[in-house]
Amino acid sequence: MGLHERAWGGSNLLIFGKTPLLPMRIEQSLAIHMPSNEAKLESFEVYEDALHFCKNSRNVGLIFLLENCGSNTPARVFNHFAELYHATGLPCFGILIHEGMETITGLNTITKNQRIFGYYCVDQLLNAKFVHSTISEIWQSSAQTFENMEINTDLQKKILSAATAKYSFDTISFETRVSMLISTNLNISWFELVALKWFPLISRARATFPDVITSNKTLLRFDELCSYEGPPKDAALNPTIPLVARIRALTEHLSSSRNNGTLEQELVRLNSNTRPGSPAILRHINNKHKRIISISEEEHRANKLRKAV
Repeated sequence: MGLHERAWGGSNLLIFGKTPLLPMRIEQSLAIHMPSNEAKLESFEVYEDALHFCKNSRNVGLIFLLENCGSNTPARVFNHFAELYHATGLPCFGILIHEGMETITGLNTITKNQRIFGYYCVDQLLNAKFVHSTISEIWQSSAQTFENMEINTDLQKKILSAATAKYSFDTISFETRVSMLISTNLNISWFELVALKWFPLISRARATFPDVITSNKTLLRFDELCSYEGPPKDAALNPTIPLVARIRALTEHLSSSRNNGTLEQELVRLNSNTRPGSPAILRHINNKHKRIISISEEEHRANKLRKAV
């Protein structure tokens, strides 16, 4: 996760620091492990050059920031670089990098700035043993940080209350878990991952208490992003529909099959259509067949326990 072409939503990734050659070495290391994003990587040692790039592109969504920022503090540099991207409605995130040992200044920086959520040793970005797992962790943390920022505890309670007023929680939970399972390693962005996680709740809440959704810009964006037309069964395998909407459609189709008692048969049918060159989403279903059945059984058991209480 975090290595594929659309992982960062098309935004640029910037590396900045004053230690000679180190930003360039980090860029080269990331390019080796994220070849599909190589063109989006830029590194700078000169503050003015980096700021000029941010102003011109207005598309820097992730900043790798060495603690050695010269006369400026990392927090100040990050704020200057990130402010133009914030205007798009999405946050620019930052990763702070030390060169061997964490410092009080570095720990204070990530504590006081929610958008700078990671503090890593430079070796984790240079050593081939660690780069893949480090980038995957940063990608997942981007999704989690955005979710925490945009969907606070009070909003979560409102969405859950509205969604379960008329709809079964076990169906919603099944769809949420399966959509996350299917999304693993598919070519989606961290923003789309959050949208897919919340859409089973959002769609029910919108049908019951639409004001809960329409009053929030982020939830509306999730709604638009996952939308599709036609029966879920057809939409799920339609290559002209964006992948995130196809994942949602496939999840809803499997949920409907589960409610009809035909989930196992439908998974077998989908697997029988999987051949070399088939869409990645079908291959994922084939690989996750047993786990999907297991999730369904777990949700059935959990639902019985809830009713027994």
